[in-house]
This record gives sequence, C-alpha cells and structure tokens, in this order.
Amino acid sequence: MITFILVKQKPYSQTLSAIFIDDMSTIKTIIIILLTSLTAWGQTTRWADFEKAWDNYLIKPTHDNSVKAYNLLPNKVMGSDYPDGGQTGRIFSKIYQLDKLVQQGNRDALRLAFRLFTIADGEYAEGLQIEIGKLINSNPRLFLQELKNHRRLIVSIDGVVGNLGPDYVEELELNKKETEKRIKSLKQVVDKDLIETRDKCLTELDRQLKKGELETRQQIAAICNGG
Repeated sequence: MITFILVKQKPYSQTLSAIFIDDMSTIKTIIIILLTSLTAWGQTTRWADFEKAWDNYLIKPTHDNSVKAYNLLPNKVMGSDYPDGGQTGRIFSKIYQLDKLVQQGNRDALRLAFRLFTIADGEYAEGLQIEIGKLINSNPRLFLQELKNHRRLIVSIDGVVGNLGPDYVEELELNKKETEKRIKSLKQVVDKDLIETRDKCLTELDRQLKKGELETRQQIAAICNGG
C-alpha cells in the first residue's frame, strides 16, 4: 500500500510535482490518441473486408460467400460506426442484385438483406423494407422465418410489412388491394413457431388497412363537400 503524506512544499518540490502532473497528462493524451487511431484503423479494415466479401458474393452467390459477408456485418443496429459515405454508396449501388435473389426466395440473400439494416439508414433502409416486404406474397413462410430470426434488427415492424413502395403512394385503392393480399398470404402460414411473428405482422397490416379506409372516407367526404 502506498501512503501519501501531505507536506508544505518548497518551490523546488512544487516544480517537480507540476512537471510530473504535466507528464502524466501528456501520456494520457497520447494513449487516447493511439486508441482512437487503432479503433478507426480497425473499423476501416473491417468495412474494406466486408466490401470485398460483398462483391465476391454478388459475383458468385454461393452459401459460403454469403456467410462470409453476413458474418462481417454487425449483429445489432448501429447508432454510429457506419462505413464512410463512399463505401456505403458503393455497397448499396449493387443492392438490386441482392433484391433479385431475395425475390427468387434465396434464403442466404434474404438473411443478408436483413443484416444490412445494421448499416442502412434513410433511403437505404427504406429500400430494404420495400424489397423484403415483397416476399410476403411469394414466400410468406420464408419471410416470417427470417423476420423472426432477425427481429432484433428491425426497429419497427410496420416498415417491413407495410412499406409498399412509391407506386402505392396516394393510390389508396391499390394500396388496399396489396395490403389485403399480404394479409391473405400471411394467414396461410400456420407453423406454430411462426404464429406470434405472423400475428404481429397481421396486426400491423390491419392497422394500415383501417387507416387507408379512413383516408378514403375523408377524401370522399371532401369531394362531396366541394373541398
């Protein structure tokens, strides 16, 4: 145990103390700078590795290549530490290739699409929602299975099940038909382990359906009132 004894310092000892304190502050600053630099370097290297694995998968979409790319993505939604703007742009500039595989019912592609939510925001996240949601009509079981497996990555389920895309904006009747179609598709899935996930999706779609019906009535009322 080290015991410190407080004594009245003479000018010389006071000077030594000041030098010691100043040196310690400098050392701490250097350590912080080094740790920050190492962290930044590690992040840059990781994203470069992912971008390479991503490109390899799109060129040759095998299961092994998908696993390599999948495992290089974070396992939770990120609030920071995204790839830089240039890398993000390059990654999502090729997303249409993944979308095609998702619509074909490729599980590896769908898993990657869900995992990409960890680095996607804004229009990129919305694009993922739209493409993943399309799978509800063609393969509702696969959709529910991977939604359940990746639920932790979905901030709000309404976007994945109810974001129909730009073609449905302001098209209330078209929106209603597509929503009803998705509800019908999801109800076909009766697997016990998927019921809870399915019902959450149905609840959200039903809410959106009622919202659309209300908007339709309001539009009709406005027309009748000369609005």
